[in-house]
Amino acid sequence: MLTRLDLSVFCPADLAICQGVFDQICAKRAFARATKEAELTANAVLVLFQNGFIEESDLFVAAMRFIDRNGGWRKASPFENPGRRGADLPRRAGVGQWHH
Repeated sequence: MLTRLDLSVFCPADLAICQGVFDQICAKRAFARATKEAELTANAVLVLFQNGFIEESDLFVAAMRFIDRNGGWRKASPFENPGRRGADLPRRAGVGQWHH
């Protein structure tokens, strides 16, 4: 079982998965790297990974769905409103109840 501590530290393999998903999404959506859209995408990918989407294909699908639900980043992002942080994130089955 993954613990919260396990998901709060990124090892090189974790970063490679997140980077790969980020690169795929930016290419598919034509987001330039130095844009607000790319920054929001990176945030979404990392948060989703920390919420249990640790397989590349699952992470890609969850991130694309999240971006789509947020208007492709055309409307305000939950990452810009701390009161809603994470409220719209998809939840992975069995994740969200952390064991100490």
